[in-house]
Amino acid sequence: MIKSNGNSKQAVIFASVWLFNPLSVTVSTRGNAESIMAVLVLSTLLLLACSRQTGIVLGAITYGLSVHMKVYPLTYALAFYLHINECCVKNRSTESKNSMSFWYRHLKCMWPTPASVAFALISMVAFAFATIIGYSW
Repeated sequence: MIKSNGNSKQAVIFASVWLFNPLSVTVSTRGNAESIMAVLVLSTLLLLACSRQTGIVLGAITYGLSVHMKVYPLTYALAFYLHINECCVKNRSTESKNSMSFWYRHLKCMWPTPASVAFALISMVAFAFATIIGYSW
């Protein structure tokens, strides 16, 4: 994500620090797999930021797999939901806070869209598929 913003040297430095960090290597070899969790959550963010249709499907799959591995990525669900619903801060105007149109616009951002419903359903299917495969093995 840093590299896409144009700073490839900084991206290489950050990736190297994470890759060669002895603490994350030690923790991951004991079965904690936090680095795998980080890769799955960051790939979900990258996929949602890059492309629209394909990014939602692939991001939902990686999000479902990350929730399957550990439960704490569920805390990111609201942020993903709001991002997918395109609740842009740019559309806010300088109207007074007690105006009905102000509240209507912001409540409208919470209403489910086809993209957010697809993301939720695909991530639930990916979670269920990974769970079924994991327990049937």
